[in-house]
Amino acid sequence: MSTAQKTAAGLYEAEEAELYEVGVNTDHTGYTGSGFVDSIDAAGDSLTFYVEAEKADAYSMHLRYANGTGV
Repeated sequence: MSTAQKTAAGLYEAEEAELYEVGVNTDHTGYTGSGFVDSIDAAGDSLTFYVEAEKADAYSMHLRYANGTGV
């Protein structure tokens, strides 16, 4: 288990998370970071973020995603 690294903009990028049975791709526009997580399409496919916080507390999370299939 490794802790994800924050970007200079303070973001955690999905392609830097722990990935299981998914890939990273760059064949669409609009992503940030070095690419985007692709092929999350079967039971068990996942990604996990491990983050560090200054203290134990409640924090907000904002998630940005897209559905490349259009359905």
